[in-house]
Amino acid sequence: MPPDDPLLKVDRLTVIFHGRERQTIRAVDGVSFHIDRGESLGLVGESGSGKTTAGRVIVGLTTPDEGIIQFCGRKLGHGIGHSSRQGMQIVLQDAAGSLNPRLRIGISVAEPMVLQRVGSRRDRLRQVDELLDKVGLPPSSAARFPRELSGGQRQRVAIARALAARPNFIVFDEPVSALDVSVQAQILNLLNDLRRELSLTYLLISHNLAVVAGFCERVAVMQRGRIVETGGSRAVFRSPQDAYTKALVAAVPRLGPKVVPLAASQ
Repeated sequence: MPPDDPLLKVDRLTVIFHGRERQTIRAVDGVSFHIDRGESLGLVGESGSGKTTAGRVIVGLTTPDEGIIQFCGRKLGHGIGHSSRQGMQIVLQDAAGSLNPRLRIGISVAEPMVLQRVGSRRDRLRQVDELLDKVGLPPSSAARFPRELSGGQRQRVAIARALAARPNFIVFDEPVSALDVSVQAQILNLLNDLRRELSLTYLLISHNLAVVAGFCERVAVMQRGRIVETGGSRAVFRSPQDAYTKALVAAVPRLGPKVVPLAASQ
């Protein structure tokens, strides 16, 4: 793909859920956006706005009813497809729930490499140690179980496991919402460092505008399944145009996690 083309393009994405008595809910309703290579886009909105569903569709965890997703210049098929979505990973909000409580951390981190048949067992053990170090955990963490780690440490493990698949694009779904403010800042700054070091591209899904304002260059605001406003994060948060965005911005607390803005750190 030409270097100036977006890494990810989403066009008219629609997801319809069917409830009781033939009730239909358009969880995602004709959503379109793009993410440039090396960029971080924030997808924000209240609970139930459809942002998580959109993220799950992109990585193949949910099948859309309509729409086109292009990644690295190629159109992706619907549903989970390892070959078509190679290069994508997702880090879920509940790190504890995403880690098998019966598996030691080293085995969980190595799992993507096993599935992709990367290297020998010795190679994978070495890479697990390197990945744990990269996310700020000691190699000894590999022998521990998820229950023996703190929430912030488990989130670091989830990030290490995502990196094990060698992606160039990662979806983060509320990656710090369950963490203390001080730990939030540590995780966000870690993601900042990894993005620069590994040339990663991010989609950050969050209801927390304070987090997105300090982390993402651009933002897309979702309400009831639709994107109501997009633009540079600073411009949108300083001078929102849509009434819904104005209400969200007005509710943002003045104090939030201190993260080094990406634009200022590059």
